[in-house]
Amino acid sequence: MSGALGIMGVGLLSVILAALLSEMGFRGARLVLAVGIIILFISTVSRLGELISLLGGLVELPLAEGAISFAMRSIGIGYVGGVCSDVAEDLGSRGMANAVTVATRAEMLAAITPLVKQLIELIIGEI
Repeated sequence: MSGALGIMGVGLLSVILAALLSEMGFRGARLVLAVGIIILFISTVSRLGELISLLGGLVELPLAEGAISFAMRSIGIGYVGGVCSDVAEDLGSRGMANAVTVATRAEMLAAITPLVKQLIELIIGEI
């Protein structure tokens, strides 16, 4: 919980500070946002090791390896696509942001298609 509060705190503090500095005429307000983003990125990367080891333990469970692999791949594609879409929209290219979103959804669908196929084959085999 404290990690989430820290993320929200850094994000909100960066945005509020940048807005105040911008209103005061400080030209480096975007620099404050960039520093906030870097702090968030570093704190997130430092916690990835814990997440990877936790997920590694889940994969060892019987029958979970394939499903967890597909789920993690879809989640990863979704997050990366979402970030790319947000960056494109922030840079003023709403059309590119929409294209990235559509492509991301198609990739997520393609990533889970083998799992859906296995599920259908399992259901048909039970009938």
